[in-house]
Amino acid sequence: MLRIIGRRLSRLAHPQRTTASFSTMARDYRSAVAELNTMQSNAATLQAQRASGGRDLAQELPTMLKFMARLGMKAEDLDVLNPLHVTGSKGKGSTCALSESILRQHGYKTGLFTSPHLIEARERIRIDGNPISQETFANTFWWCRDKLEETRDLFPECPPLPAYFRCLTLMAYKVFLDEKVDVAVLEVGIGGRYDATNVVINPWACAVTLLSLEHVQILGRTLPEIANQKGGIFKPNAPAFTVPQKADAMEELIRCARDRQTTLYIVPELAQYTTSSGGPPTLGLAGKHQVTNASTALQLTRLWRSRKEGKATLPELLPRDGVVQPIPLPGFALTAEEEAGLVKCKWPGRTQVVKRDSVTYFVDGSHTAESCAATAEWFAGPDGTNSNSSSSKKDPVRVLVFNCTGDREPALLLKPVADLHASLGFEHAFFCTNSFICPDNPDQNNLTLPEDKDQRLQKSNEGVWQGLIAASAAGKTCATRVMPNVNETLEAIGELGAAGAGRPVHVLVLGSLHLVGAFLKALEVPVE
Repeated sequence: MLRIIGRRLSRLAHPQRTTASFSTMARDYRSAVAELNTMQSNAATLQAQRASGGRDLAQELPTMLKFMARLGMKAEDLDVLNPLHVTGSKGKGSTCALSESILRQHGYKTGLFTSPHLIEARERIRIDGNPISQETFANTFWWCRDKLEETRDLFPECPPLPAYFRCLTLMAYKVFLDEKVDVAVLEVGIGGRYDATNVVINPWACAVTLLSLEHVQILGRTLPEIANQKGGIFKPNAPAFTVPQKADAMEELIRCARDRQTTLYIVPELAQYTTSSGGPPTLGLAGKHQVTNASTALQLTRLWRSRKEGKATLPELLPRDGVVQPIPLPGFALTAEEEAGLVKCKWPGRTQVVKRDSVTYFVDGSHTAESCAATAEWFAGPDGTNSNSSSSKKDPVRVLVFNCTGDREPALLLKPVADLHASLGFEHAFFCTNSFICPDNPDQNNLTLPEDKDQRLQKSNEGVWQGLIAASAAGKTCATRVMPNVNETLEAIGELGAAGAGRPVHVLVLGSLHLVGAFLKALEVPVE
């Protein structure tokens, strides 16, 4: 089975395109992103690689190490970054952002590597919470590109160039080493076991957030298979944290921890922590689903600080009836810095509200069934009416904008939104591609899915939605349209606002971080 999974990972195979004249290209930020985009595997290549079985599993991480060697780096060099390594199906990016925020509040210099980006590629690499500058991104990219060109003949068994995500991972390592950060918080791209971030040998701690079925063509079609891939980031002597999981997923994580000779801990509910006010912690990130991410971040960072300051860490591994069981952890009293880290954490594209005149956009990159359910609950608001976010006394025109591609099941993602339609009512639903038409905008270019296929998928999603609301919406109708790009979708929403007779317009955007990123770019939301 592992060999099959490794073949599925061929989607990460290295592009063979080279640019003979790249040394004469302009070397600004946009040129760097445009050249980086050529390292994306195009859709035809991805399809052919999946059909043929791809490369051998055993070559995934060794090839990444060869790319590092071509840049003068070794895996051992990353030890000075004192890394925290986080994977999962939902909440891993938020957990990383919360962890970084807490450690920054404690005065440590932080590096944060996440994916995907929303507006600009440089968002993926952050120092002290801020995306690196366009100048730093460009300089780092071209330095790496030059080194790869210089060493291509010295490593004939290594592909000429890394794939897109691997290149960004290499860039992150270089930036963090150059900046001499105290800690690097690393979010896994896909899976974990064979991810480019997993060249880290000695993380200070690892975490697995909530698991669900995702990327099934790559990671496997069952929760234990997916858990096996996620648990592949565990390392000896690096405590591993997880949240309550389904039994079969937890069993596999326990096995992974045992095989890697580490301890698995289960984080407590956020209500078990106390603050200076005596009440539970307050979060800057909206949504009930963030409470588990916050607990994971608190445990990760408290352990990291304890080790940094030479203090006692966590309970020893305890065998119970001959079986190694995960250890439930208690909460603790938060420091002022931990409280501030939770409150001040910002994570764009997740439960984010953007207001433009009479239109309010509720955007969230949720793309699993569980996260879409949490987003639907957030959109409904505390009283379930979605009325608390507007000063108008008139009932809002509610609009759904959705995108789902790849191997995800749209019915599972749309079901909680369809249930919400039964109570609130969406008057319009747009099924939109991720395309945003903007001159000289390389950050939004995505070569992995042809536009015509994307539109066909959205047409299929429209049919799924119509079937769901017909079965559950008690006669409530919803006008639906398939949209070729974000530009035309925004125009249509603007027309709804103009024709709304004073009614506010509430737009729920979900299903894809790429869709959310395109919307934020189109709405001219600043990079943060």
